[in-house]
Amino acid sequence: MDISLSRYQNTSVVQSSYWALTDVKFYQERHLFYGSYLLNKPKRRTQVSQISCSFVKQGLHPKPKPKPLKNGHDLVKKETHVEDSSQNIGSSSGLCGQIEKLVLCKRYRDALEMFEILEIECYDDHVGKSTYDALVDACISLKSIRGVKRVFSYMINSGFEPDLYLRNRMLLMHVKCGMMIDARMLFEEMPERNLVSWNTIMAGLVDSREYVDAFRLFLIMWEEQSEASSRTFATMMRASAGLEMISPGQQLHACAIKMDVDQDIFVSCALIDMYSKCGSIEDAQCVFDVMPQKTTVGWNTIIAGYAFHGYSEEALDLYYEMQDSGVKMDHFTFSMIVRVCTRLGSLEHAKQAHAGLVRNGFGLDIVANTALVDFYSKWGRIEDARNLFEKMPHKNVISWNALIAGYGNHGQGIEALELFNRMISENMTPNHVTFLAVLSACSYSGLSDQGWEIFETMGTDFKVKPRAMHYACMIELLGHEGLLDEAFALIRDAPFKPTVNMWAALLTACRVHKNLELGKFAAEKIYGMEPEKLSNYVVLLNIYNSCGKRAEAASVFQTLKKKGLRMLPACTWIDVKKQQHMFLSGDKSKSYVQILRNLKKLILEIAEYGYVPKKNSLLPDVDEREEQMSLYHSEKLAVSFGLLNTAHSMPLHLVQSHRICDDCHLAVKLIAKVTGRVIVVRDASRFHRFADGKCSCGDYWVCYASSSAHPEGTDPDHLQAPTNEHPLAKIAIHNAVNALEESSCIIVNPLLLGDKGEDTAWVHVELQTVNPRKDDWVGVFSPAKFDASNCYFESGDSPVTPYICTAPIKYMFVEDSNPAYTTTGQASLVFQIINQREDFSFALFTGGLESVREVTLSTTFCCLIHGFVDVTVPLTNYYLGITAKWIVLCCVNLLICFFLCFKWLHHRLYLVLVQMTITWTSGYSIDEATPFVEWGWKDGQSTYLSPAGTLTFSRSSMCGAPARTVGWRDPGFIHTSFLKDLWPNTMYVYRMGHRLSNGSIIWSRMHSFKSSPYPGQDSLQRVIIFGDMGKGERDGSNDYANYQPGSLMTADRLLSDLDNFDIVFHIGNLAYAKGYISQWDHFTAQIEPIASKKPYMVASGNNERDFPNSGSFYLTSDSGGECGVPAETMFYVPAKNRAKFWYSTDYGMFHFCIADSEHDWREGSEQYAWIEKCFASVDRQKQPWLIFAANRVLGYSSSNRYAKEGSFEEPMGREHLQKLWQKYKVDIAFYGHVHGYERTCRIYQNQCVDKERFNYSGTVSGTIHVVVGGGGSTLSDFSEINTDWSLYKDHDWGFVKLTAFNHSSLLLEYKKSRDGGVYDSFTISRDYKDVLACVHDGCGTSTVAT
Repeated sequence: MDISLSRYQNTSVVQSSYWALTDVKFYQERHLFYGSYLLNKPKRRTQVSQISCSFVKQGLHPKPKPKPLKNGHDLVKKETHVEDSSQNIGSSSGLCGQIEKLVLCKRYRDALEMFEILEIECYDDHVGKSTYDALVDACISLKSIRGVKRVFSYMINSGFEPDLYLRNRMLLMHVKCGMMIDARMLFEEMPERNLVSWNTIMAGLVDSREYVDAFRLFLIMWEEQSEASSRTFATMMRASAGLEMISPGQQLHACAIKMDVDQDIFVSCALIDMYSKCGSIEDAQCVFDVMPQKTTVGWNTIIAGYAFHGYSEEALDLYYEMQDSGVKMDHFTFSMIVRVCTRLGSLEHAKQAHAGLVRNGFGLDIVANTALVDFYSKWGRIEDARNLFEKMPHKNVISWNALIAGYGNHGQGIEALELFNRMISENMTPNHVTFLAVLSACSYSGLSDQGWEIFETMGTDFKVKPRAMHYACMIELLGHEGLLDEAFALIRDAPFKPTVNMWAALLTACRVHKNLELGKFAAEKIYGMEPEKLSNYVVLLNIYNSCGKRAEAASVFQTLKKKGLRMLPACTWIDVKKQQHMFLSGDKSKSYVQILRNLKKLILEIAEYGYVPKKNSLLPDVDEREEQMSLYHSEKLAVSFGLLNTAHSMPLHLVQSHRICDDCHLAVKLIAKVTGRVIVVRDASRFHRFADGKCSCGDYWVCYASSSAHPEGTDPDHLQAPTNEHPLAKIAIHNAVNALEESSCIIVNPLLLGDKGEDTAWVHVELQTVNPRKDDWVGVFSPAKFDASNCYFESGDSPVTPYICTAPIKYMFVEDSNPAYTTTGQASLVFQIINQREDFSFALFTGGLESVREVTLSTTFCCLIHGFVDVTVPLTNYYLGITAKWIVLCCVNLLICFFLCFKWLHHRLYLVLVQMTITWTSGYSIDEATPFVEWGWKDGQSTYLSPAGTLTFSRSSMCGAPARTVGWRDPGFIHTSFLKDLWPNTMYVYRMGHRLSNGSIIWSRMHSFKSSPYPGQDSLQRVIIFGDMGKGERDGSNDYANYQPGSLMTADRLLSDLDNFDIVFHIGNLAYAKGYISQWDHFTAQIEPIASKKPYMVASGNNERDFPNSGSFYLTSDSGGECGVPAETMFYVPAKNRAKFWYSTDYGMFHFCIADSEHDWREGSEQYAWIEKCFASVDRQKQPWLIFAANRVLGYSSSNRYAKEGSFEEPMGREHLQKLWQKYKVDIAFYGHVHGYERTCRIYQNQCVDKERFNYSGTVSGTIHVVVGGGGSTLSDFSEINTDWSLYKDHDWGFVKLTAFNHSSLLLEYKKSRDGGVYDSFTISRDYKDVLACVHDGCGTSTVAT
C-alpha cells in the first residue's frame, strides 16, 4: 500500500519528518526509537528478609461487587491471553490475591498501597501474571506515573518473564499514563509484537499529537505484517484528522474498503471525524449516509462536524433527525446543541435541549450544564445562568469561567469580581481563561484599579503567565479611560511580539477617543498582519468617518475596489417562534409594509427622548449605498419584526453580520426603554444587552460615524491609489518659499538621541501655529541645514535659485495627528528616527505638496552624534547586514532650529567560498580612522584582525535627477573586509573597529554568524528567496501612496523565523529609493536584524539600475538617476565587475546563478555566455540543486501586464534562455518584478513535460519557474486567462523557502508574510543518474562510437 503524505505536509511536518516518513527501509535498518530499555538488563533478585504478612490478611474482606462488564480489555484478553500456570502460582491468595480483589472492587489506591507493602515486607510472596494485570488496571485508572515505575521496576528486578500479552499490557500502562518516551523504548525492545502492540503504541502517539511518528510506525507495520484491524484504521484516521491532511485519510479509507472494515462502527465514526476536520463535510456526510447502523456516536460526530464548520442550521436539523430516528441521545449530544444554539441565538431550541437533558437523566452532567450556563449568560438571561450554576452539584473551572464571562458581557463587572473571589475562596484554581474573563469584565465595566491588581498578581500569586489576550484586555481598560499613550506603551513594552488583538484594542480606543494619528498607526499594523481582511479596512474607514475626513474615506473605498474586496449589505437574523428570519439593510419590499409602519411609529416615540436620526451615519462594514438608509438598517427592521411577533414579556435575540452603528445603537437602546423589552444583539464585535435605556457595553463599543464615507470632492495630495512614484517625489520642494511665522513653533522631545547607545529613537513633535491649514505637513531633514547653499543645478535648469533644494527624508501631514488641528492650531506627531551620520531638523510647511511654504523650524538643542555600523558578512557569495553604533558628543547652536546630530554606520555580510566578506557604512573617512574587523571562533580564545578597504560615491556618480538634485544625500563611507580560511558550518563572532589618529579604537557591538557549508557538503540547508520588498516606515510617515504596504510584514516575518533558515536571496528591487539616497539608510536599517545574523545576497532590479543613456538594457527612469551606483557600492557581490551585476555562488548542495535582467541576456551577449558558463561549471554529483534567479520574469508569468502583451514573460526572455535551462537541467528558476506568487509545472517550450504537481522525481525533464516578487511592494494583478502551465497563483505578500535535506531530496515551500503559513509546496526526489539521463534538448553530443 502506498500512502504518500508529502504533498499535504504542513511546515513543521515536512521539515522534520517527510523524508524519513517515505523511506520505510531507513527505519527498518535502525531502531524505531532511540535509547535502550531496562527490560533486557541482567535479571537479578534482591535478598530481603522474610517478614510475616498475616496481619495484612486479617480483616481485609472487600464488599461483594457484581461481576464487571466485558469491556474492550476483556475482549483483548480473550483473544491473546493464555494462562500460564507456572507464573500464576500464589496469585489467588496472600497479598497478591488481596491486590486483585481490591482492583476488582475499584479500590485502586488501596491496591497500590498494598503493593507497596508487598514490595517492602513480603518480597517472596510470588507475584503472577493476574496480579500484574490487576496492577496495570490500577495504574491506568489513577494515571499514576509513580505506580507505573514501581510496578515495572519490580517486575524487572524480580526476574519475572512476561509473555506477549503482559508486555502489551505494560505497554498500554505506559501509554495511558502519558509516559510516551518510556513506551517508545519498551515497544522498540519487545522481542515479539502482534497487532495489539502496534495499535497500542500508535494510539499513544496519536493521543500525544505525534501524528507523523504514528504514520511512520503504520508504514513499517504494514511492510512487516500487511494487516490491520478496524482499531488500526480508526487510530490512523485520527492521525490524519490531527494533521488536517485529507489525502492519507482517503487512502486509508480505500484500504479499509478493500479489507472490508469500512462498515465497522468505529471506522465509520473515525472517517466522519477525519473528513470533517480536513474540511470535506460532504464526504463526511456520505460516510454517515452509508453507515449500516447509525449509533449515538455517529450522530454526534456528524453534528459536531457541521457545527465545527459553522453550519449551525444544518447541525440543528440533524439533531432533530436524530431525535426522530429514535437513537438514544447522550449528554454530548445535548451539550453540542446548546453550543449551536449559542451561536444562533435560538432561545427556544436551547430550552428544548435543556428539557431533553433533564428528561434523559443528564440534568446533573457538568459539561452540558456548563454549556447551558454559557448560553444563558450570553443571551441576556444572566439570572437563569446563575440559578443553573448554583444548582450544579459539581463545578469545574470551565463552569466558573462561563459565568464570570457572562457577567462581564452584561457589564456587571462587580458581580464578576465577586464570583472570581468566591472561586478562589472555594479553592478552585483559576486558569488563563479565568483571568481573561475577569479582566474582560473589568475592561467592560471600567474597573481600572481592580483590573490592574488582578493583572499584576496573576503571575505572582497564581503562577499564570500573562498572554497576549490578557494584554489586550489591559489595553482595552486603558483605552476605556482615554489613556492612549499608556496603552501604546503597554504594547511596545510587552515581552512578546504584539498580536492583532492587541493592536485592535488600541485601535478601538483610538476610534472612540478620535485619535486619528495613533489609530491610523494601529490600523496599519493590523493591516500588515492581515492585509486581505476586510474588517481592517473597515476600522480605518470608520476612523476617517468619525473625524470628518471625507476624501480619506473615499480613498479607502478605492483601495478596497482595487483589491477586489466588496462590502456586502448588512444582515441581521432574529429567531421568532423557532423560525429564523433574515433582514437586509435597505430592503423596502412590499412584505415589509407593516414592519416599516411599526418602525416609523417607534422612531416617533423615541424622538421624545431626544433621538434624531443621523442621516450620514454609515455603517462601518457595509456597502456605501446604505449611507442614506439609516431608517432601513437591518437591525431596526429585525427589532420591529420581533416586537410585532412576540409576547411583551419575551426578550428579542438578534445576530448581526456587522458591528452595530451608533445610530442603531442609540435607537435600539431607546426602543428597549419605551417598550420595556430586553433586546440582546450579538454583533461582529461583542454582545449588547439593551434594557431600560441602557446597554451592557456602556456605549464604549459603538462605531461612531459622523460623516459620509463616500463623499464628493477632490482628494488631497496625500491620499491616492497605490502608485510606482516615490512618496518623496510628490513634494515640489523647488517651489518652496520662506513664510516663517514668529507665532508658530515646533518643540521636539527628547533633545538628545542615542545617549543609551540605541540605533533608533521615537521623537515626539509638538507644534502650534495661529494659522493652521488642512494641508500642513512636517518634514524631517538631514543634514539639518537645507537652505539654498546645498543646491545643485543640472544643465538646462532654471537659473533662479530656489529657497530649498533638498527633499526631506520623511514627512507627515499634521491633521493626521489631531482632527481638531485646523481649529486649535495644535498637534502632536511621532517620528521614528534612525541614526544617519548627520544632524536632523524638523520644519512645518503649508500649501500641501505643490505650493510649499515653510512656516517654522524646530528649536535649538544640543545633540549626540551616533555612528551606526551596518556590516555584511557573506559566506561564499552572500550578503549579511549588521548595525552597531559609535558615539561622539557635540553641540550645535542655531537660531530657531532643533537638530539631531548622528554619525551613522551600517554593515553587511557576504559569502565568498572559503571566506566571509563584511561590508559596513560609517561616517569615518580613511583620513579620520582606519577600518578593520576583529573576529574569531565563538567559543575560542584566538582572535584575528582583517583590514578593510573603503569606497564611497559622489553626486557626480549619479546619472540624473532626483539622485543628483533634491534626492542627493552623502552616503558616508563603505568599508569592506574579507575574513579568510573559515571552517565550514562554524559559529564565529566579529566586531568592526575604527582606529582613530590618536591611537584609540571605536568598536561596534559584537556580532555572530555561521560560516557556510563547504560546496557539496551534505547537511540541512535552508534558503529564503523573494524579490521587490522595498522599505516601510514604522511611524506611518511617507506612506500616503500605499507605496510598499507589505514590506515591514515580510521583514518582521523573516525576523521571527530567523532560526529556521540559513541564507537570504533578495532578487532585485531592494530599497525602491528611486533617487532619494536617504532611503537606502532606511532600507538597510529595516533588514539589519536579519542581515546581521544571516547572509543576505541581492540581485539588481529596474528600480536600482534603469535610467536613460546609462548602459541599462531598458531606457526607463525607474532608478531615479541612481543607475545602479548605490546598490553596487553598498552591497558586495562576488562579481568581477560590480557594474555588471551577475554572479554565481555556492551554498553547500546549492549552486546559484544570479542574472542581471537590466543588462542584455540574449544569445550572443556577454551575460548569455556567462550564464552558460555558470550552468556548465557546476558538479551536479556534489551540488545537485541548480538554481537560476533574476529580477524580471525571463520565464513564465500570467500577470496582467505580460498577458496583455501576449508574451506571458519579459519580451525576449525565455526564447533565448530556455535552451540553456533545458540543456543543463536547471531545477528551478526564480523571478521577482511581478508582485505576487506563481508556480509553473516542469515546462519546456511552453508545454508541461509531465502531469505531476507536487512530488517530482526521476529525470530532470524541464525547469519549474517560480515568481516570488511579493516581498512588499504593491501587489500585481493576475490575468483572468488560465494557462495550462500555471499551477498555483497567490495575490499576496510572501516568500519561498528551499530546504535541501540531502543530495536527493529538496522541498520548496511558499509562505505568506502575514501569517508564516505554507500555502504551496512541492518536493523533488532524484538520484545523480537522473541528472545524467538524456532528455529532449538536454543530451550530450552524439558520436559514431555511441
